[in-house]
Amino acid sequence: MREPDLPALTILRVIIVDDSEMVGAGLAALLAEEDGVAVAGRAASDAEAIMLMENVKPDVAVLNLELPGARLAALLRRLKAGECPPCLIVLSHYSLQPLEALCLQAGADYFLLNTSELGRLPSVFDAIRSSRPPRRLEVE
Repeated sequence: MREPDLPALTILRVIIVDDSEMVGAGLAALLAEEDGVAVAGRAASDAEAIMLMENVKPDVAVLNLELPGARLAALLRRLKAGECPPCLIVLSHYSLQPLEALCLQAGADYFLLNTSELGRLPSVFDAIRSSRPPRRLEVE
């Protein structure tokens, strides 16, 4: 008996923006184990994030930066302003409601506590995958 054809898993191209080399490497390792997720690049600052976004054009950007609120909000708005903006996931150590509200108003799609909510990432990626049409990967 033939097994039914299963739909192909859409691969999400993800960039990581983290100002800590050690935490960024750990996050990259965690995401590399996730089915349907490909880490397409890493940035360590807001300026690097903007350049990486322009070059990679990811489906998702995971941000874990210690930036002042106004600067973080400006970065989120800038990342969402592109022609085909990514889904933005902000990770934070702080559960401050004003910070979460600021990030969501500036364009973040998700705000997760990296101390207790990293386990939600697989369901977040599933939600993103089901709500976004797959992007065409350019073959060089």
